[in-house]
Amino acid sequence: MSNDGFSISEIIEISEKAVSAGDFVRAIRLYSAWIDMNQSDDMLFLAHFYLGVAYRKNYQFELAASSFKNSLDLNKEFMNSYILMQYCQIMATTNDTPTGGASQFPACSQDKLFKDIAKLRRK
Repeated sequence: MSNDGFSISEIIEISEKAVSAGDFVRAIRLYSAWIDMNQSDDMLFLAHFYLGVAYRKNYQFELAASSFKNSLDLNKEFMNSYILMQYCQIMATTNDTPTGGASQFPACSQDKLFKDIAKLRRK
């Protein structure tokens, strides 16, 4: 359990619903906020992995590769991070990828994000 009361599994569940709905920015914000607040959590590598997945689905391949590298740095045996890091590094160097990924996010406080999660948790 994280220091804010939300486990990584809860963040993954909520964020993956956002990704499924095409709301990559929300998922990226949630993972980023959780990572910032849980630097000593044993599952930090998994949060970086799923952050990379959200970036990849939003065609932000350089950011995705960086997130997968962070995941791999934290858990050298998590090969999913290695495979997707390599894929994203290749995709980041090609010119045939879709454009329009969200490169800038409007400001949103961590408190607001986690209040939103608390509301969803009660449903």
